[in-house]
Amino acid sequence: FLAGCQDEGQLSMDSDEPVTVSYQVKVGDDLQSRAIGDGAEMKNLSVMVFDANDDTYVLCKNITWPLTDGNGLNLTLLRGNYKVLFWLQSETKPYTINITGDVSVSYGTDGWVGSISDMEKWDAFYAVDILTIDSEAKSKDVILTRPLGQLNWAAQDGFDTSEHQVVVTLSNVATTFHPFNEGANTQGLAENEITFTFNGFTEETLNTGEGAYTYLTCNYLFPATLTATFDLQKTDGTSIKTVEQQGAIAKNQRINVLSSIHLETENNPADELALTV
Repeated sequence: FLAGCQDEGQLSMDSDEPVTVSYQVKVGDDLQSRAIGDGAEMKNLSVMVFDANDDTYVLCKNITWPLTDGNGLNLTLLRGNYKVLFWLQSETKPYTINITGDVSVSYGTDGWVGSISDMEKWDAFYAVDILTIDSEAKSKDVILTRPLGQLNWAAQDGFDTSEHQVVVTLSNVATTFHPFNEGANTQGLAENEITFTFNGFTEETLNTGEGAYTYLTCNYLFPATLTATFDLQKTDGTSIKTVEQQGAIAKNQRINVLSSIHLETENNPADELALTV
């Protein structure tokens, strides 16, 4: 809904005097520690307001991010109680907000194909504010955090990623996020498996106490408990190595599945598999 909505900057009625609330909006400081990406693809901030008494839609605004020169975001509302949703995403707008404030995502009928840098466009940040408007103007601070968890597969540094691709197959993927009722986020699971084919990698490495690892995949996902199968392939689709992992995806957290990749498997010991959060 928000991806194509008309901006509605204020609400006014003859029977009441509108009041302005000014928000200072920023992304949380833990950005770098929670993901591979730095959020640079985020360009579109959508703000959606609902009546807190009956959940009816009031207005929305679409704003270019970042806000210019630290200027605040102003909303003009009548006296009352409101719920405000802030949703920050890339210019491609992969997430859609409906008239109730629920956020949905679609990965297409044939799955997703791209590089790790392409996946950065599927990052997002959000916040919810409960607002009471009386007769005086207000000023409030809002901190945006990820509603998504990040699931990564990484190989010990030195693995040659050229002439390879990785297909990630996920089951029980959440395709809906409920910002105002996160207890309902077990609803809206995809009925079918979803595949992500990574055909381009990153030079960024993950450093652990056991050494450095090269990222092979990176998925941004709504919270859910899911099963992931990572299939390392030649570019012609020939499977080389498969790893399966189950786990719970939590918002603003990451799961790193770490593997030793041995292409000559006959005389090599079993791959070590570690799970870090």
